[in-house]
Amino acid sequence: KTVACATITFEGSAAEVRFQKKIICELSAAHGGILAGSRVSKSGYDLTFAIAYLRDFAMNYNILGESFETFVPWSKLRTVVERTKRTILSEHKSRALPGLPFVCS
Repeated sequence: KTVACATITFEGSAAEVRFQKKIICELSAAHGGILAGSRVSKSGYDLTFAIAYLRDFAMNYNILGESFETFVPWSKLRTVVERTKRTILSEHKSRALPGLPFVCS
């Protein structure tokens, strides 16, 4: 089984937002999805800031770290991940950094 998670922001007039939410609810239900609500989405959004603080903390110990976010069609996702990993390894080597990078997706 695979799992996908999305944080969605609705924009527009009240009527447009109601329509957008209705469409997302129908699409989610058709594929066995669940809607977690805005509180969970807000927690996920806040987590992105925590990740940045962890990265900054780790740099005090000579640990480089980064997280990536992107928008890409599902059909191109594997290519983007593979090229990103390849670029990280190449940049690590070209800069003669010690150790090996830990890369996961």
